[in-house]
Amino acid sequence: MRRVGFIVAAIVAAVVAASGIAPAQAAGQETAFPPRWPVATRLDLAAGPGQPLVLRIATSPDKAVVLFASEPLDPARLEAAYRAIAARVLGGARTTQDLGSSARPRGLSRTRVLSGTFKWPDGRTSNVVGEVRTITGPEDGLIAGFLVRQGGPESDAPMAGADWIAAFAESSQDGATSRPVASPPVTPAPVEPKPVRPQLAPSSTAITRAPPPAGLPAVTGGLRQVLPAAAPEDWRKAAWAGGDPAYVQIDGGGIAITYPAGARHGAAGAVTTTTAVRLGDLAAGAQTRVVFQFDPVATTGALFGLCTGRHDNCLTSEGYGLLWQPAADGAPASLRRLSGDGRHRDIPITASSPGRVEIAISGEGFIVSGDGIAPFRDTWELLQPFLALEIAVQALPHKEGAAAAVKLARVEIDDRPAPPKEAAPAPGVAPLPARTLFAGTPDPAWVPFPTPGGEAAFARFADGRFIADVPAGRGWGWTGLASATAVADVPWGAARAPRRLSIKVDPQTTTGFGVGLSLDPPHAGLRLQARLLVSWQARAGGGSRLTVMACARDRAQFVMDLPPGWDGTLDVRLMPRAFEVGAGGGWRIATYATCIDTGWKFFAAVFAAAPVENQPARLVLERIAIDRVSPAGMTAAERFQLLDDDAFDAKDFLKVLGQALKEDKR
Repeated sequence: MRRVGFIVAAIVAAVVAASGIAPAQAAGQETAFPPRWPVATRLDLAAGPGQPLVLRIATSPDKAVVLFASEPLDPARLEAAYRAIAARVLGGARTTQDLGSSARPRGLSRTRVLSGTFKWPDGRTSNVVGEVRTITGPEDGLIAGFLVRQGGPESDAPMAGADWIAAFAESSQDGATSRPVASPPVTPAPVEPKPVRPQLAPSSTAITRAPPPAGLPAVTGGLRQVLPAAAPEDWRKAAWAGGDPAYVQIDGGGIAITYPAGARHGAAGAVTTTTAVRLGDLAAGAQTRVVFQFDPVATTGALFGLCTGRHDNCLTSEGYGLLWQPAADGAPASLRRLSGDGRHRDIPITASSPGRVEIAISGEGFIVSGDGIAPFRDTWELLQPFLALEIAVQALPHKEGAAAAVKLARVEIDDRPAPPKEAAPAPGVAPLPARTLFAGTPDPAWVPFPTPGGEAAFARFADGRFIADVPAGRGWGWTGLASATAVADVPWGAARAPRRLSIKVDPQTTTGFGVGLSLDPPHAGLRLQARLLVSWQARAGGGSRLTVMACARDRAQFVMDLPPGWDGTLDVRLMPRAFEVGAGGGWRIATYATCIDTGWKFFAAVFAAAPVENQPARLVLERIAIDRVSPAGMTAAERFQLLDDDAFDAKDFLKVLGQALKEDKR
């Protein structure tokens, strides 16, 4: 089984080699790293003209995690310092999530998740993720963070790193942000955990059962506009391969990208930050149209389309990308559908530059049409019902050094949902069986799961339910239960009959909770460890927000807002290369994921989670169950193929087989 791992010691050597880092010098007022984490290097950067940026970098004793902290900075230069760190340490750096700001003893602390690629001394390049805090104090500011990656040996160091960052922000500086920071206790050597029954705590808040909600209404469709954006933060600038985001402008007139002749090679453009597209139940007849309106006079070459949230340049790999190249060097203008496997498809056009381009999506595939484009039928191997997608556009010179311009004035989406069809087996065939994993009472199969800010004392059992009440001031307050063993897998045939994990909470008294799936026992670093991280948060007016992130923060987060009426049942479906999360009816959201495949087994954690750091959180968990989705028209013979080993009955199988043989002879 593949396992999650973390940074190897080569990161420090690589930073030294790439950035000219000098050994750190001792100073009387330096930031204190965790015990026995020596300051290994010092990196001298610049946050702006005349604004030095000094980072001290330390590694864990097992060479598994790298921590860094800056010397005091001008608070006005914190954002420039953040960008400088990203540019010098990572390639193609991207902020994948902004966890918001909160007041801490040191000052206003803002936490963001940074991802990118890192080139190791031996030439290998790998994806790297890290959490970075910018802290604005009364007189100066600081930046601190840590970086981890997948693919290395298992380590407990990320827990110490997460504790250190939390302590870094919590330590009061009495107006002087350069004083030493108190380090957390030394992380003890890992001990094989034994299943422990969570201890019942006295009930401090009465939890009463309310009438069950009426249920979510049907998903509505219609035409909506995503560009010009309703809010400036709905789109972000993106650049990679040496491109410059300064060439991108996003305003009330749309998106303008202008590459001057002679500009350095690379790409620049814009990507949505919200869940721009969420497909409906394609199998039931749902359709979605995405309409791009370019200014043909102000547009030369453009690469645009739909992204699965993998990375900025996903249009050339894991996205549905359309490349419009202008007439140049004697060749006519062309439109090509790019494919990650290199099997590109040319689409006939008569226009010299793009105007209106429409992508229509249904269960039958794609139809591309528009000004100068005859309807062109296409397929996409990643297409699936309820898939969440971003929208991306970039300017692309037809050759290195050539000028390029894009003016995207408008993007509209027309959703045409269809009532979801409840898949049913063939007549006379029983559905695949379900079994209960957690029934609301103490069970050695589920152990306490507190993270920094959460404590087992906040958890109790009462009235056949698990209750976690986390008060304000406890960070994100993750307190709940984790499975002592792997409980969910991706079995054979999961593309047709996914594994389904169902979590039932009391929606009337639960304020926010999370679900995490990981290949190893969940620990305090679950935010980076999880292959799937789901968050549900109640909102004003009776609605709620569901957030889904796959592959340990290596992908964008997707969001689905639920109207009032949710019954408290959340189901997670596991398939090869995809997760799907549903709240009932057509309220489902799927994400393409490279971090899940057939045969993989997952531990699970369910926990109270605050919507904003240091706010209170409450989870009232009633049960957890698991089964497989019975595919439409499942026959008796197919049912035996899809049954889990412990549910297979040889006598029943022989009986069904004999009946089938009799029918064949008739």
